[in-house]
Amino acid sequence: MDVNEAVVAFSLYYATGEGVTLFVVIGSSVNHAEKVFRDKVPDYYHPGLTTFRWDDPSPDFVEVKRYIPQPVLELLAKNPRGTTEHFSHMHYNLS
Repeated sequence: MDVNEAVVAFSLYYATGEGVTLFVVIGSSVNHAEKVFRDKVPDYYHPGLTTFRWDDPSPDFVEVKRYIPQPVLELLAKNPRGTTEHFSHMHYNLS
């Protein structure tokens, strides 16, 4: 699969005193990425779901792209479309 065809689904949630929570999914299509996101992420975060194609030039997505590990991109490139997905969850609280 061409990595530029990959779709990223994410939710970035900020809560005062609770920190920052980021969920990131990468899949082979919008439907694939959204399904993995909805299956793995608690419902509370679903309203913040945003998707973009990997090749989207928007600077809004540059930060999110940083959290996709290079080995994941290599697996996506090697494997047939629809056979590989990635999910990650990160939380930090600096208060």
